[in-house]
Formats: sequence, C-alpha cells, structure tokens
Amino acid sequence: PLGSRGLGDVYKRQQLMLRATLYAARADGDIDPDEKAKLMDAMRDGGPEDLQAIQQVLRETPDATAIADATPVGVETQVYTMSLNAISPDNRAEAEYLHTLAQRLGLSTSTVNALHDSLAVPRIYQ
Repeated sequence: PLGSRGLGDVYKRQQLMLRATLYAARADGDIDPDEKAKLMDAMRDGGPEDLQAIQQVLRETPDATAIADATPVGVETQVYTMSLNAISPDNRAEAEYLHTLAQRLGLSTSTVNALHDSLAVPRIYQ
C-alpha cells in the first residue's frame, strides 16, 4: 500500500530523481567515463520505458534551477545527493551546477559539505 500517495506521486518523484541524476552528469556538457559507469550501474535494472525516459532527459538542457523548483519540500537533500552521486565535481561547470542547485534547494553550506563528506566527494565549499 502506498498510503495517501498515489502511483502518480511515485512516478513524479522517480522522474525528478532521474532528471537530477542526468542533469548533474551533463552539467559540464559531457558525460565522462566515470559518470557513464555510475549511470549505467544505477540504470541496469531498468526496462524499455526507463531507457525511453533517459533518452528524453538526455535531450533536455541541464537546468539546476528547474530541478530545484520541481523539488517537493522534504526531499531537497535527496535530490542534491542524487545529483552528487552522478558526478565527481572536478571542474568549474560541475561545481557551479551543484552550487546553484544547493542554493535553489535552500541547503546550507554546512549541509552541502556534510553530504560531500558522507560520499567522499570533494567539497565545493571550503
């Protein structure tokens, strides 16, 4: 049982997490081999409809503001973590994407640093 949440809510949340992941991976204009491996691992159990959804999202322009604006209250850290899991912020474009996402989600720098530390990913804030 899904309780008060319907399948539509679950689907919307899955789509949001998919977008968060793929947008972050493409934040610098390219999906490098490490990012591709992370994405393939995360999507390995998906069916044909999942691949179609991925192809659609890959045609979209990565937009941290759009992801943040679509994020329901209470799942901000999940969305940021999904984005962070998809990349290793090793260049300015990725760091700027994560910064914009964190700001728009209302995450403090200490929360962002804690998330980075928990995943052993380089911090974007010092």
